[in-house]
Amino acid sequence: MLMARVDVGLPFPVPNLVAAAYDGDQYGPASHDDLGVALPPSLSGAVSRRKAAYLAGRYCAMQSLSQAGHPLPCDLPIGEDRSPVWPDGLVGSITHTDGLAAAVVASARDARGLGIDAESVIGVETCRLLRDQVVCDGEWRFGGDGSSWSDRLFFTMIFSAKESIFKCLYPQVGKYFDFLDVEIVAWDAESRAFRFRVLTDLSDRVSAGFEADGCYSILPGMVFTYVGWPCRPRQEKGRIGC
Repeated sequence: MLMARVDVGLPFPVPNLVAAAYDGDQYGPASHDDLGVALPPSLSGAVSRRKAAYLAGRYCAMQSLSQAGHPLPCDLPIGEDRSPVWPDGLVGSITHTDGLAAAVVASARDARGLGIDAESVIGVETCRLLRDQVVCDGEWRFGGDGSSWSDRLFFTMIFSAKESIFKCLYPQVGKYFDFLDVEIVAWDAESRAFRFRVLTDLSDRVSAGFEADGCYSILPGMVFTYVGWPCRPRQEKGRIGC
């Protein structure tokens, strides 16, 4: 299965972010040997599309770990909560959708959490069905002009941003939380950055009022988002940026 590195177009370089395009139709059992990623027993009965996505995501993760200086080969098992179990001292995130996979990793000394997410632009009917479960009332002021394309694109950006937020915070809070438990409170289309606020107490470390930043890019038919939770908070009060 071919893997070709791509630039996801975030507004600034993210250390150890690796993204690659892949063709799931070319997937076969030999692909795992070719790319050096084993198929876990829990996925032995999965459809080829799921196996290809897993392989692409884990391949990007291995490349990201290598860039970060972690020795390979490296076992990156699936945890009981279905998230990847990163090596001690590291935090990371993986995403894959419709022929694009990506992974990012950082030292736990530098970041408490990372989250990335890629989403194909969501269809009109799905947007309509999920709108009230995903988007807070105040968030619509940042985008969407009433046209079908604009509203779909903006809904997808909010959906993806909140997926990245969840991936970033979940390892620290240790429990699932809803889309409406966080709100995008600032959005800068010029710098492609946003700020979010947690609306409910998630844990002792992440309580209501917690804020952090993220950024995004728009690819052909797709949205990519990134959220980082640095160990050392920014000094610039109110700054929007990753």
